[in-house]
Amino acid sequence: MTAGVAVALAGAVVGGGASRPAQAADATFGALPVVPFFSEVRSVAATDGAVWINDSLALREFTTSGDPRQVAAVTVGADDNFSGLAFDAAGRIWTADQSQHTVIAFPASSSGSLTAASATGRISGFVDPVAVASDEAGDLWVADEGAGMDAVFEFPAAKVAGGILSLADASMRIAFGTELPTALAVGGDGTLWVAAGS
Repeated sequence: MTAGVAVALAGAVVGGGASRPAQAADATFGALPVVPFFSEVRSVAATDGAVWINDSLALREFTTSGDPRQVAAVTVGADDNFSGLAFDAAGRIWTADQSQHTVIAFPASSSGSLTAASATGRISGFVDPVAVASDEAGDLWVADEGAGMDAVFEFPAAKVAGGILSLADASMRIAFGTELPTALAVGGDGTLWVAAGS
């Protein structure tokens, strides 16, 4: 397993390997905040004042003012496998739990030690959810793989706000056939970008 760091570069948070990533042309690495080493950095998501990091051992929330300081951690249980991170319109952080075939959310103001049982939102019924993203309208997008269900689902903001959903609540399903959707991002113009491969 490869160790990793997360650093702030030009206002963004970037996951890196055991060695520090190359400097940006307009930044000096040594002057930027660095979150300490993890066992493995899988994904990051940032909002005003906080950044969440998906480590293989936990989801960790850090403050982004001054020196990064951990304020919350969601312990990854033996039966959990978290993948991807995204904020919804209410500021909750969503992640896919591949082992439990669900997507779960934790409060924006989380603090202390949490577990998957602390989730305040849940979408069930997936085969192998691998990525999540949200758009400016507050809709949540989820990429699902496996068992011929390779697809991306859209869940409208009004239902996401309620917290407890199932696949039946999806307003759209984009099928990918033999291509596996592996990562999602939504641009400022609302365009959904999907990384997919066979």
